[in-house]
Formats: sequence, C-alpha cells, structure tokens
Amino acid sequence: MVNRKSYKIIISIAGMFFLTSCSKEKQLESNSSFRFENLTDSYDSNTATFSRRYADDTIRIKVLLNQEEKKQILLLFSQNNFQNFPSEIDCSSWGRNPKIYDELILNNHAVKYIHNVDQGLFCLKGKKFNHISTLIYEILMHKPEVKKLEMSDISYE
Repeated sequence: MVNRKSYKIIISIAGMFFLTSCSKEKQLESNSSFRFENLTDSYDSNTATFSRRYADDTIRIKVLLNQEEKKQILLLFSQNNFQNFPSEIDCSSWGRNPKIYDELILNNHAVKYIHNVDQGLFCLKGKKFNHISTLIYEILMHKPEVKKLEMSDISYE
C-alpha cells in the first residue's frame, strides 16, 4: 500500500509532467529569424534589411532591432502559436475588394494572410497573425531610418 507522502510525490510529479506536456507555447530560440511583408514594406531580421517599394523603385536600408525589440517580437510569435498556423489564412469576404495579402515567416515557416480592409469577426488565426504583424510594423515605423523614407506611392484600389 502506498503511504500518504509517496502518494503526494507521485501526484506532484504527474502534475508537473501534465503541465509541461500541455504547454501550447513553443519557446523560440533567441537566434530565430523572421520576415514581415505587406504591400509596400518588408523586413528581414536575418539581414536587418528594411525595404520599401515604390511604383518605379525599391529602397533598401539597414534597420537593426535591439535585443528587447527582437525578444518582444519572438515572444509574440510564441504566444500566438505561430508555428501551428497553416501556410495560408484566408479571412477575406467573398466578393469584397480589395483583397490584401500579408506574409510572415518565422525561421522557415511561411504564412500568407489574405483579408479585406475590415477584418473578419470570426477569423481567430487572422487576428493572431495581425497582432504579430502590427507589433513588427509599429516597431519598424518608429525607427529613425524608416521615418526618413517617403511614404510609398503604391496602394490598393
């Protein structure tokens, strides 16, 4: 017969195993790289290259993220279980234009997000995608090097 102390130890170990195995968040390595792309702007963390497209040109500049910014972005990828996203998330409404195409790549996992100007109310993975891409975009838009660039002349019709 198992005594009470042994029973508590077994329950504690089983509980820790259960909590560890059920964790949905996959921790990312600090050397993970990501790419962000929308209609006019893109960023590659591996090369620290920001690109802005114009009707007749593309400008590329170096934009370095500090450790805290990169950590914040990678944490958001992890918290939103980006590695479990399908390769395409289509939240667009049929017959509604324009269709907007955005893309995020984490390490080698690429996800294309298709949506309209107004987000679908019931598109959870799209909201998670948008949460990650919005953080990346906001961090990049506050960089002095990016602020110096003219806005793109490309837009959806």
